[in-house]
Amino acid sequence: MDLFAEMLTSELPEIDSLLDVDCIRLPLKKRLGRLGDGATRSVADRLLARHLDYPRAVRRKAPPADVYHVLDHTYAASVCALQGRNTIITCHDLDAFEVLYSQTTIGERVLAPLARITLRGLKSATHVVCDSATIQREIVSRGWVEAVRTSLIPAGVHPACTVVPSGAEDRTLESLLGPKAAPEILHVSSTIPRKRIDTLLRFFASVFGDRPDARLIRVGGPFTDSQARMVSELGLENSITVLPFLGRATLAAVYRRATLVVLPSEREGFGLSVTEAMACGTPVLASDIEVLREVGGAAAAYAPVGDGGAWATAILALLDEHDNHPNRWSERIAAGIIHAQQYSWSEHARQLAQLYHSLAAH
Repeated sequence: MDLFAEMLTSELPEIDSLLDVDCIRLPLKKRLGRLGDGATRSVADRLLARHLDYPRAVRRKAPPADVYHVLDHTYAASVCALQGRNTIITCHDLDAFEVLYSQTTIGERVLAPLARITLRGLKSATHVVCDSATIQREIVSRGWVEAVRTSLIPAGVHPACTVVPSGAEDRTLESLLGPKAAPEILHVSSTIPRKRIDTLLRFFASVFGDRPDARLIRVGGPFTDSQARMVSELGLENSITVLPFLGRATLAAVYRRATLVVLPSEREGFGLSVTEAMACGTPVLASDIEVLREVGGAAAAYAPVGDGGAWATAILALLDEHDNHPNRWSERIAAGIIHAQQYSWSEHARQLAQLYHSLAAH
């Protein structure tokens, strides 16, 4: 994960002057030419990078080190190339392993051997760090890694995510979205199936029926073709704005501007947009699943996965609170800000530094 690499390479030297941190990051090779559509090529190129380029690079070029840390479990094949050395993997979610349990399509059967390699790398790591206790319990209960070889170190909130406005970023945002004149519901994530964009569109259509002034802002790249068709079928073309992936400071400005942030995913490993939104002073409505309950705590509101009607009802109630009960809304904002303070990249780095020293000592 680029964010993890960015934050750790900046925080670790500040936390511990004895640490000498070196980051190996390879440019993505685009090999597949005209094979398939753009999305297919991108996924295939990334798979080749994870299973070919990075293992080859660490085998040939990795400098001597006391500890090697693979920051994303989908690159766990690199651990197989570092046999006999102290290795840590950060496991963010279990998506990469789902094909091992469902091989009903040709694509799943093709990906299964790669998933087995990834799992072998995860199992052979000296230590596994998890962002959430939910994922930590899952990998232990599945028998992949003994509990003693795991640690829970939650992800942090980027320093840009605060309630303090940024004039420059606010102006950039206004040039993208225009002036804010209505409730804005924000979704920050990709469009992969587990993010449940179908639910997002259905409940927004219901909300729009009651609140035609409402606007949906999506950050994270364009809809897929099927999702775009759904937008058209629901008549939402003029009430949805899609933004690309944004820089951290601009994204923080989007959070601050939004009335409400929603995360209707059916699975998550952590749910970073929950803590980031709260840190920016924006309330959150999230799926009622274990990991988001863990991360959002009592400061977030929740709705059942896939239940568009329940989501619409919850959103309309929150918008009513925003419009007509300012004291309760202010209390909700304050609770989120306080809750988000427990998620710190400096604390994440401090705990990792302790783990590095512990492994190096052995």
